[in-house]
Amino acid sequence: MVTVIYIIKFTVKLLMLIIMSPFILIWFLVRYLSYKAALTQSLIEAGVPADSAKELARETGLCKMFK
Repeated sequence: MVTVIYIIKFTVKLLMLIIMSPFILIWFLVRYLSYKAALTQSLIEAGVPADSAKELARETGLCKMFK
């Protein structure tokens, strides 16, 4: 009986992961793009030329966003 409940709970969790994964990926993408836009805007306001600011923002990775 316990094994059946465990299998049902696992199946429900797996289905929830499959359903929610596109939304989570979209959320990360939006967060990353807003981070890059804010970084570029801040660099331009600080006096960095626009082309250099865009290049610096392009070079930043995902790890920098979560620090």
